[in-house]
Amino acid sequence: MSDMTTNSAATPSITPESLVQELLPQITLQTAQLPTLHTQLGLASSALAQDLETLQNALLKTVEDVVHTRQKEVQEWANRCDKLEDSCIRLSKALGPSAKSVGTTVGELRKQSVSLL
Repeated sequence: MSDMTTNSAATPSITPESLVQELLPQITLQTAQLPTLHTQLGLASSALAQDLETLQNALLKTVEDVVHTRQKEVQEWANRCDKLEDSCIRLSKALGPSAKSVGTTVGELRKQSVSLL
């Protein structure tokens, strides 16, 4: 898979909704050719249903794979943050009450966390 950021300069801002709207005409045009191609090849009518199911599964899998990759990335960052938080807490305890504070406690920062799922 290619990195999706490489096309960002050439592509106007894409949203999930606009992506579907942009893909729909192309998918419709391409899949509309399948019945004629199947007839020309003399394939059984079940072959068209199989091809369409294959396309559906491939599209869904691709979307799920991209989402899963990003979910894993978020989880990895959350784990890194947890480790750093633990280190900060240990350092804070080691330095004691005389340590200089940045003004925000770990608890306050925790309240700002984003839901991972």
